[in-house]
Amino acid sequence: KPEIVSLIAPGHPIMDSIIDLTLEQERDLLKQGCILVDKADEGNEPHLMFIVNHAIRDAGKAKDGTQRIISQRMQFIMINEGGEVTIGGHAPYLDFEEVASDEFSQIKSILEESWLKQDLEQPVIAHAVQNLVPEHINDVKQRREEKVDKTLNAVHERLTKEINHWTHRYQQLKVQADAGKQPRMQPENARRRAEELTSRLKERKEDLEIQRHVTSSTPLVIGGALIIPQGLLNKRSGKEVPMWAVDAKARKRVEMAAMNAVMDAERSLGFEPTDVSAQKLGWDVQS
Repeated sequence: KPEIVSLIAPGHPIMDSIIDLTLEQERDLLKQGCILVDKADEGNEPHLMFIVNHAIRDAGKAKDGTQRIISQRMQFIMINEGGEVTIGGHAPYLDFEEVASDEFSQIKSILEESWLKQDLEQPVIAHAVQNLVPEHINDVKQRREEKVDKTLNAVHERLTKEINHWTHRYQQLKVQADAGKQPRMQPENARRRAEELTSRLKERKEDLEIQRHVTSSTPLVIGGALIIPQGLLNKRSGKEVPMWAVDAKARKRVEMAAMNAVMDAERSLGFEPTDVSAQKLGWDVQS
């Protein structure tokens, strides 16, 4: 359900499971695509939304022998008739609805427009490689580095203590044996235990260092949709549009007034708000 998925952070294991299940069950439908209406868009320009899947792998092996996927994200990229490509944010579909049966006749002619028949996947993939892949890789690398460093410290501390213990034990037992006493454990057994732990520490460190290396797969377009603005439907159906929504400049002034009011309120509470509307995150102000 979108309202649940939108609450899960990208890269979270639960999100990866949801992506796997969706891809497995609905791959054909996702690739076939659909037509949706953006109820929040009062403009007149339809656009395509591409669903791009990007996976990152490490040096480990999956059950089928391929490189293990450690993170994957479903990301959304928009492209309009003019070829302008933008990032759609984390969950743009939350504002979209199915086309009503009585509305389809208003937009049917759009399906025959020449720009929809072009190969638009290439610029979308190029945009994903340049703008989305680096951020995903950096996020995964940072988390992986932190995890490896933390594990390395814990492993080194624990095994070093055991190595020191058995090395000291060996020295004690050898002194006893050299003095003609019969120790409870043969000195060689303690020495072998210390050597085994030393070898184990070396192997564990090597395994953890390998985990630092991650590689990026090529982003894949796995689905898409034609997005029709509510404003275009209103225009073609002859519905009245609020005067403030007719003029794009007027809409922008209203939006900025609302954002400024929110940011002023945040500052009065001691926070530091930032305008992130251009980043298409799904929200406009981050505080």
